[in-house]
Amino acid sequence: MSETHDSACEHLDGKTKWEIPVVALIVLGCLVPFLGKPFNMDDPLFIWVARHIQSHPLNPFGFEVNWYTHVEPMWKVTMNPPLASYYIALVGLLGWNEVLLHSAFLLPALGAALGTYLLAKRLTRYPFIGTLVALLTPVFLVSGSSVMCDVMMLGFWVWAIYLWMLGVHDNRHAFLLLSSVLMGLCALTKYFGMSLLPLVFLYSIISKCRARSWIGYLLIPVAILTAYYYWTKALYGSGLLVQAASYTKATRELHGAEFSWKLVVALTFTGGCALTALFYTPLLWSKRVLEKGVFLLVVILVCGQYVRGIGEFTMP
Repeated sequence: MSETHDSACEHLDGKTKWEIPVVALIVLGCLVPFLGKPFNMDDPLFIWVARHIQSHPLNPFGFEVNWYTHVEPMWKVTMNPPLASYYIALVGLLGWNEVLLHSAFLLPALGAALGTYLLAKRLTRYPFIGTLVALLTPVFLVSGSSVMCDVMMLGFWVWAIYLWMLGVHDNRHAFLLLSSVLMGLCALTKYFGMSLLPLVFLYSIISKCRARSWIGYLLIPVAILTAYYYWTKALYGSGLLVQAASYTKATRELHGAEFSWKLVVALTFTGGCALTALFYTPLLWSKRVLEKGVFLLVVILVCGQYVRGIGEFTMP
């Protein structure tokens, strides 16, 4: 796939005008049946923070919670920034029931779908298929039916990349500015969004775009994250960016030493994020490669029958 810079590919041609509504209908068709889904997994954490924000908007994590069988400050329990909870707090002015909150999170899902389509349109001749490959995955459908921050982060992510590509190649400073703000919002939705900074930096270097036209805009998300660090440090005595990094390190030390743990986690996330790619393997690889892949899968499944535990977890 080659990147297309021809502006003629960017406007809404006849094909695009029907593909975008179809993508939106597919997303709605997958998520609307789950509007009444009970809150689960980490949903309560985001909702509790949102409720607290309504009464203490400048102190989102300033309360205690019993999550790990004992009471702890919320800022020690949650490992996500508060932007998604601010969105929930705004919607919560209308009510806190499942249908209302899940309906509100259809907007980030649709935004992520549209951004993915436009990004795919710039990178390939088959944006409709590319979008469906990305969206019809377990990770998107499960996360999209929650009130957690993942799909919202994805929406900010794809739009930030799309606008950055337009900005650096066409020297459009308004797009670079908007993309930089979206990078900051992405990181304030989920800390993983910070990885956008090195990604767009390396992309711009490899694309041989003039650095003086774009490099200054990367200071905007850096400034946003720096302000967030000192704000949370003033509130809680510890910058929450560092807190999240410490949690990741501690989790790695607890589980990550075992190869079996790393392997299972890697396979789980790969399957959840890229399962639909299996349908295109006959077009990507030869019959011999596919036979080797099936053999490797069988070996993994057989060996898995003899695994008694992964990390601290005992296998049934």
